[in-house]
Amino acid sequence: MNDILITSEWHELSKGAAMLSKTLKQELTDQDFLRAGMENIQKLSARFPIPVKAERIIEVDEGEFIRGRIQSLQGLYDLPFVNGRIEILEHEYCKRFHSEIKSGSGLFVSDGEEVYQLVESVRRRGSFDQPTYATSIPDGCMIVIRDSELHTLGQYIKCGNTIKPLGDSERERLEQTIGGLCVLLSKSKDKWLYGAKPNSSQISTDVIVELNNETTFGMEHGTLSKRLSRGIALFKDIIEPSKKK
Repeated sequence: MNDILITSEWHELSKGAAMLSKTLKQELTDQDFLRAGMENIQKLSARFPIPVKAERIIEVDEGEFIRGRIQSLQGLYDLPFVNGRIEILEHEYCKRFHSEIKSGSGLFVSDGEEVYQLVESVRRRGSFDQPTYATSIPDGCMIVIRDSELHTLGQYIKCGNTIKPLGDSERERLEQTIGGLCVLLSKSKDKWLYGAKPNSSQISTDVIVELNNETTFGMEHGTLSKRLSRGIALFKDIIEPSKKK
């Protein structure tokens, strides 16, 4: 793959996809790259050709920040997960493919050490700056993939992995499996398996406790409960017939 790593520090997603498609002899698109980024399979970056305002932050709890000074950013910045999302990628995906985006906590970038929240405008109030945080990608901003990350992605795919979206049947089987595993992690698993209707809220609480609140992948309780619901419903379709025998 070294033949594709000589052009620049970064590549536009469409160009990176075309380069990997040619090298790996399989079709990849910028849509695949964005999905991979949103799912934390692949690291993507944002390039700001002109200065943008941003506020330095330190996350002290989920969605709660200590805020620093507002400054200008220009150049290439990575895209960190904040509250389990990379909203800049979600905005870019929605803009390109005409889908809806759910509002979140803001648009964030990182220089590898510090994290910054993008600012749309700043109003001076007394001796303090009052920012209005950005809710859309700044003009001129480009989502790109670093040359080194393109190489990493190529190796990932060459090892037999895929960044293509799951088909409906594959996704259903995966959700069904996850639902079953979560039921088994629940401290009340005997109740769910042999009589009572599985309760996704209670099961998600049990799973979070079982994981010691450390590995819930940035998801809040309500989000985890919602995402478990379909998997548990599918798993219920398997276990209910066995109860009737």
